Amino acid sequence: MDRAELANKLQPFIEECAKRQKPLEKACLEEFISGDPTSYFLLVKSDWIDKVSSSESLEFLFDVLWDTTVVETREKIFTILLIKPGSQFAHLPFMAENSIIGIKQNTLTGHSKSAPKQPAFGEGRTPLLSDNTRG
Repeated sequence: MDRAELANKLQPFIEECAKRQKPLEKACLEEFISGDPTSYFLLVKSDWIDKVSSSESLEFLFDVLWDTTVVETREKIFTILLIKPGSQFAHLPFMAENSIIGIKQNTLTGHSKSAPKQPAFGEGRTPLLSDNTRG
């Protein structure tokens, strides 16, 4: 399943988040291992995520994911990463013009463009274990 197909299969997830009064502003699929389209990170950003704990956000998002997708789709999502101000992921080039998927008017769209070359693992990234791991 490629990114565009996965983005399409995540459409009910995006719509259900909005129906439950917790719409996502931005979402992006990134390959877990660069060049291997078998498992993805789902990066999400929204104002409501900034206002609640990370565990509360993830509980909601995973509940909706389970309610709206089939096993084959969920197997492609390695994890959901929350993009919050001050988090170790806040510096990522999130939702650039050529991003893989994006939300426009509460819909998830897939783009046929190939992903830009990603840096080697850890290159230019903030370490996952740091003093700033609180959500």
